[in-house]
Amino acid sequence: MGRRIAIGIFWLCLAYIVAVGFYSVPVQVFRPDKGGAIATTPCAAGIRGLEDELLERQASHMRRATAPSREVASWLEDWDRRHAALSDRCQDSAERPYRALERLRQRVATALVRLDREQSPLARSIDRGLESLPPEQPSTETTR
Repeated sequence: MGRRIAIGIFWLCLAYIVAVGFYSVPVQVFRPDKGGAIATTPCAAGIRGLEDELLERQASHMRRATAPSREVASWLEDWDRRHAALSDRCQDSAERPYRALERLRQRVATALVRLDREQSPLARSIDRGLESLPPEQPSTETTR
């Protein structure tokens, strides 16, 4: 009797997992999340806004050289959703800038990965080295 109940519970759990899987995959494939507020933005304004955000974020990341990779990955996922939301409005004449923005995003992402891998450790090493130095005393000499 106990064995039959365990087998029944197993099959119910398996059926639940299969049902949820079959429901969630088509939803993600055929109705992906389109970035909310950008859905009403005209194509040109949306492209310009995403480009500005992309370049500002890259500059900010390069200045700090310490942003965690998870933070960047999360931001890029959000950026990708908003970029995808523009696809319906950026057809015909705006197709070229839309695709160029997509290529720019890939290059920025590659540059940020390279920065995290190569330059960030050097920047942190410089910061640690400067922290270990004694504080500098202001100079009392006057120049004429």
